[in-house]
Amino acid sequence: MGTTSIFLGVPSWRLIQLVPEVHRLKTICLDLLLSGTAPTTALLCWALKLVARHPEAQVRAQGEMDAVLASPDQLGSLFSRDNLPFTEAMVLEVHRLASVCMLAPLRTNSEETTVGGFRIRAGSRVLANLWRAHRDPDFWSEPERFDPKRFLGDDGRPDKKDAFMPFSLE
Repeated sequence: MGTTSIFLGVPSWRLIQLVPEVHRLKTICLDLLLSGTAPTTALLCWALKLVARHPEAQVRAQGEMDAVLASPDQLGSLFSRDNLPFTEAMVLEVHRLASVCMLAPLRTNSEETTVGGFRIRAGSRVLANLWRAHRDPDFWSEPERFDPKRFLGDDGRPDKKDAFMPFSLE
């Protein structure tokens, strides 16, 4: 009958034509896999580096976790997060310094506006530099310094700042 497999039921000549399509599909799948894992891996590497360089933050977060989790075998839950304010602040500070997404996705403004003295016409394409925003001394005191406390409010609870945009503009 000229088919390669009874299960495929596809003529051999058609399978040869599909090889480039299969290769393209494999490439797309690999792109999807890597685009999902590479930023997470980079962020975890940054977290390890920053926490290793700041043992005082490490000790404080560990103390917080020891107080919240009853035993070493117990895993935290999403609800534990409310009781781990410094740990959450530390994660936010890692996101600020790591800036895995250095540039926000391209946006288009719907109205004319002025930013920093520059007129931006309606319909203009706008690209925000998140890396720079996270290091702007107008918003962050000592922006190059790792300081999780900057994300704690006066009440000791996590407080996200307006200039904090780890993945994109909101």
